[in-house]
Amino acid sequence: MGRAWIMAVGLVVGGAAASRVEPAYHLEAVWGGGGQGPGRFQEPVGIAVDRKGDIYVADSRNRRIVKLRGDGQFALQFGEPGSGPGQFEKPLDVAVAPDGAVYVADYDLDRVQAFSPEGKYLYGWGGPGEAKGLFRGLSGLALDAAGNVYASDFYNNRVQVFGPQGEWLQTIGRKGHGAGELTYPTGLTFDLAGNLIVADAYNHRLQTFSPEGKALGTIGSRWKRFFAMAGALRVPSGAAVDAQGSLHVADSAHKRVVLVDKDGSYRGDWTVTDDANPGVYSPTRVAVTPNGKVLAVDTANDRILVLRLGTAPQTANAPSPTTARPKPVRGDVLVRIAGMSCPFCAYGIEKHLKALPRVKSARVNLGEGTAVLELVPGQKVADEEIRQALHKAGFKASEIKDISTTSGDRLP
Repeated sequence: MGRAWIMAVGLVVGGAAASRVEPAYHLEAVWGGGGQGPGRFQEPVGIAVDRKGDIYVADSRNRRIVKLRGDGQFALQFGEPGSGPGQFEKPLDVAVAPDGAVYVADYDLDRVQAFSPEGKYLYGWGGPGEAKGLFRGLSGLALDAAGNVYASDFYNNRVQVFGPQGEWLQTIGRKGHGAGELTYPTGLTFDLAGNLIVADAYNHRLQTFSPEGKALGTIGSRWKRFFAMAGALRVPSGAAVDAQGSLHVADSAHKRVVLVDKDGSYRGDWTVTDDANPGVYSPTRVAVTPNGKVLAVDTANDRILVLRLGTAPQTANAPSPTTARPKPVRGDVLVRIAGMSCPFCAYGIEKHLKALPRVKSARVNLGEGTAVLELVPGQKVADEEIRQALHKAGFKASEIKDISTTSGDRLP
């Protein structure tokens, strides 16, 4: 019986690869590229499309929101570094209300802010903590048809629901692996029936909830990932539903976008090409435009991938953007971090390091798995303090090095 079971497992795993279909999408265009200028990005994450087809991107490292026209042309940007009204530290997601108001989730400041479509600050709420209305890593946003705001609370392993101006309504989920439980939730969306779909990232699945918060079902599982099945998800971090009810999933650790039928069955996928950072989990988010484009945010490569369903037409391949050379970042301490691949976890590491006394700033390099700390002038931070901060974020340091007097070490 043991041998038969092993053979059956082999057939399942081997059969998954053998039964794969043609790519579900083709690449139509690439928008962006690394940089700080108009239409350029540094680690974009969240994306949303309004009713007119305009596109809003949370440009996290540039600490701003970028608005694009439906053809990808730059329209405007708003926000600046800081913690005051209308300012950002790490804008990680964006969502557009039925009335056009733009909501932004700030991962570092643990708050939601609302803006007009032109970027005028309207109001905001939140703060760090575990009580209702507070967050520990605000990682995702979605708005229902009534304008209620759903917010992924990454380290609190829950989704909180608010009225349009921030009045707390309910909490969905708790930490765990069972039905209705979450492990580091990220992206949010709704199906055509108005049910909430949560990217339950480290349970390697999508989970659906009724508007009242009742768990309805899942797509993907930890076991499917173990058996390497074609439809298995690994750290899914975002999803979007199109007009037909099909689901487009940012399967970030598998470096692909997955197409799922509204009944939950796998239909095909498309893998990221021209990837300069193959070790970083990306794409992180997806959105669907009114004319059927699927926009995948390739955080690791500072760009938006424009996909279409079906086989590519007989034309030249879509060009890749020229990546602008980032400015070097100087610091005092270089930390190499073991096993860091997920942008959301990397930002958690950064957040915990910045909270240390005597640390002026911290910057994580996704592609290299390092962090550079800038200290308060004349101050030092103990290696053990750094290790404890990493432990709180779920990681370990493989090296901690003083670089305050060396010119060669830098972090883009």
